[in-house]
Amino acid sequence: MPASSADGSARQIAALAVGLVLLAACGDGPAAPDAVEIEKFDDGCDHPTALDECFVGDFFAECGGGGAPRLGCTDSDCLWFTGGCVATGFLPSDCPADHVCCADRWPYPVGEFESPIGHQGDHQLYLQLLGFGLSPWDRGTELTLTGRVDPSVASQPDHMTCTGLAPDPTGPCGAEPSSLALPTLRDTLTIISVLEDSQVLGGWYLWLEVIPTGGGTLSARACMFPFIDYWVTACPDYGAPRCADAGDVRLSRWPSSQADLPGLAVGTTLVFPGGMTVDWVGRWNPPPP
Repeated sequence: MPASSADGSARQIAALAVGLVLLAACGDGPAAPDAVEIEKFDDGCDHPTALDECFVGDFFAECGGGGAPRLGCTDSDCLWFTGGCVATGFLPSDCPADHVCCADRWPYPVGEFESPIGHQGDHQLYLQLLGFGLSPWDRGTELTLTGRVDPSVASQPDHMTCTGLAPDPTGPCGAEPSSLALPTLRDTLTIISVLEDSQVLGGWYLWLEVIPTGGGTLSARACMFPFIDYWVTACPDYGAPRCADAGDVRLSRWPSSQADLPGLAVGTTLVFPGGMTVDWVGRWNPPPP
């Protein structure tokens, strides 16, 4: 069962870990739309569809429909809806998939201070567009990596080794790289590496998504996900993510639920365009309450 949109995503957890700053709203923006207003946009659905009826990833959801992909957001989560059927509770953008920033350089019309998805929704959407780019995502986007369950990963020491990239204090390939893994389980598994230095306000972290492909097999994608300490209601100037084009992802086990994530270990061997490689083993050991 997918996690609800109220559950924090890996990106939101990462934002807290690296000290991202939410800007305070400067006034009252337009009211968030109610369910009736949302449902009238769901022309890709035969009937109202709840998110827990869909196959849900970190930036996409399959809820049915036979139309073009459509971006939809709440005040805490944004997803590309494959087939155009947008789950109830999400406000669809009226911008087409091939020009998602059509509303004066944003997917939604911006009022005096914010768009209809609210201040925090705008902030979350900006981070997603910054990292994932401006084109639709679906189950197969950048899915270039093999994945498998390998219990031996649990006994391997944590490390991150990068080649082809100079040590960078704003990324996980610095002199003292982080091996911390923060996972989120929906129908796919998202894992990120996070800088342990919470004072760094801009840079990148490693983002992984592992997707079941049937018959007990797994596929995966990995990207260099940027972060910054500010945001604006305007789409980034560039629209393409930087993702690995070869490699593999190894999990110590496939978690059965969100509660089963502690102790999960991940190992990766990644090759990025330009020849940079990343070899990483990390695990999720949540801090004590």
